[in-house]
Amino acid sequence: MHSIVPIIMSLGIIVFFGGVFVFAKFGLQQIKQVNFFGKEYKLWRFTIVTVGSGILLILLSIFIHKSVPYTPETSAQQTLPQQNARSDFEQELALSDITSNTMVTYVKNFQREYRVALEEGDKTTVELLRLELQFRLRTELENQGLEGNELEREVNRIMARLPQEGK
Repeated sequence: MHSIVPIIMSLGIIVFFGGVFVFAKFGLQQIKQVNFFGKEYKLWRFTIVTVGSGILLILLSIFIHKSVPYTPETSAQQTLPQQNARSDFEQELALSDITSNTMVTYVKNFQREYRVALEEGDKTTVELLRLELQFRLRTELENQGLEGNELEREVNRIMARLPQEGK
């Protein structure tokens, strides 16, 4: 969507409701003329012009949205290749300073088994593997000296990067 579309639409809504508000307020007070930028307008003419302009601006924004194609400019962030969940998971492990060889070997085996279980749709195996990984991560992080909330936060951060069953 063009960035101008919501601006035009909100301007149209403001003008429309401004006209309705002025008509309601001055109509109740039985005022027949409106002073606007030093000029006097009859109330019915002012209302028709403002409400009509508001409607036209709203319709113009809809027309622009439907008929003018929009191609956003590509930025440096959008052109970077998307990383898959597996590489995100590996990055999270690297950030958490898990460096023991047994843990690295376990994680590689875990990823292989986890991928196979996801492909087969075996929910029981997936959940068991997740529980086992959580236990191993907690144990490894406790050995590194993390405690309490910090430990749980770190485990949850790493586990959040695992590919889920529906993805």
